[in-house]
Amino acid sequence: MKVLAIGETRDVRSGWGRYAHEVLSQLEKENIDYDFIEKSDLQAYSLVNHIKNILHIRKRVGSVSLIHSFDVWPFAVYALFANLGIDKPLFITGVGTYSLPPKNGLKGYLMKKTYARAREIFCISNYTREVIKDRGAVGNFQVVHWGTTELPSIMEAEKQDFAKQFGVNLNNRPIILTVGQIKSRKGQLDTLKAIGILKNKYPNILYITVGSTADKAYVKEMREYSSAKGLEKNFLIVDTQKTDKELAFFYSICDIFTMNSNNEEDHFEGFGLVFLEAAQFGKPLVGSRDCGIEDAISDGKTGFLTNQGDVNDIAKKIDMALSNKEELGRAAQSRVKEFTWEKTVDRYLQSYKSKISS
Repeated sequence: MKVLAIGETRDVRSGWGRYAHEVLSQLEKENIDYDFIEKSDLQAYSLVNHIKNILHIRKRVGSVSLIHSFDVWPFAVYALFANLGIDKPLFITGVGTYSLPPKNGLKGYLMKKTYARAREIFCISNYTREVIKDRGAVGNFQVVHWGTTELPSIMEAEKQDFAKQFGVNLNNRPIILTVGQIKSRKGQLDTLKAIGILKNKYPNILYITVGSTADKAYVKEMREYSSAKGLEKNFLIVDTQKTDKELAFFYSICDIFTMNSNNEEDHFEGFGLVFLEAAQFGKPLVGSRDCGIEDAISDGKTGFLTNQGDVNDIAKKIDMALSNKEELGRAAQSRVKEFTWEKTVDRYLQSYKSKISS
């Protein structure tokens, strides 16, 4: 068996890259041969380049047993056309924003056609599966959760070194953490506003948000809000974290992990690997309902779900988590053991083999 995998990147610094890296690594462990095409191998998107990209992929389809596209647009659509007349089994991972067919237009039509031709679609959450189906897509949709990558442990002396490196005052407590690109859809400003409410009860509360600051306007809005509300000593942005060791430091020092994402038109949180990473360290979880985060948090057991954009509800749920953080943290750490890349890829392999044999 040889798999042609198509995806955004294998760079583990992004969720897409982490997923591709872990799946391909598991295939290697199972002695499964593969070829990987990533976005950097393709031409910038335009009508002419779409055709070039399809032809580029087609050259590599003939030598494989099956195709697995790690998202729908544009990779699975490319695979559909590249596979015409060759008919290798096509599998798709349904993730989030780029898996959702637009309500109208050619793009939506092509995505629905691709779903219908796929042998199986592995949706990463129940929410992702349902929202795709609600758009009229027809296909063999299954929910296969992603795994979590084991992060390194952090020694006490290392915590002090990292705290100095990133300017974290470990005496500020409780520490509330978000990891993810800093932008409106991730909801960091809503969380900061909730921190402003909680400051009355926890004067030394510290909100740390770790992630890319590419959205300069949103970051500016957060800084201006922090200044206007006197939260400068309660708020820290970190955009220089690069290694898993550094990431593990932030998870290890926080009291609560939270990401209160917002659905914005067709953009939504497909799952939330960061919740699983935080759970490794025994941290209670707080995050949005009405998105894929619902599968990452067992509401009331490993943490709490929040209403999107409701800063009072976010503040309430963080406070509830702080009041019962030991029990919630233990439950989160126990449940995260269910999410392994071995289990994810084993499910893929079962489908690969059954569809090839049929």
